[in-house]
Amino acid sequence: MKKSELGWLRSTIAGLAAQGVAIRLQIREALARARYDLWNDKCDIGTEARWVLLAYAFLRDVPYRVVEPTTSVPATRNCTEKEWFKDIAGRIACRAERDDREADVFAWLQVPEQADRKARREATEARGRERRHERIAQATERRHAQAAE
Repeated sequence: MKKSELGWLRSTIAGLAAQGVAIRLQIREALARARYDLWNDKCDIGTEARWVLLAYAFLRDVPYRVVEPTTSVPATRNCTEKEWFKDIAGRIACRAERDDREADVFAWLQVPEQADRKARREATEARGRERRHERIAQATERRHAQAAE
């Protein structure tokens, strides 16, 4: 893939980032309903940025599991992982302006996470869970000590 072919995606990513920054500044100054509406607009920009970044990764042959190693089917979706990946594939192909390559995107999504990368991620997650449980235990001990005083 030539750099010139990815230029339009890079400019789209930069434009979405600039929009997000501009809206964030407006959110700080807004009140009540206007703030809520601006926040929803910012969420929409973030969602679009995700799809564009995934399309960029696809076109650069960066594996999906490198970009989003822990993503799985959302609990709110009533579908199988294959149906969910097919939906994502269509969205990415659209952003990459490669509608005829939806099958290629679907195959790109199916590539499993590398074993060493998965092991490192799971070890990091386990350490994080342990630290969280330790903090909860310490906070509980402090509350019991304060209650005893």
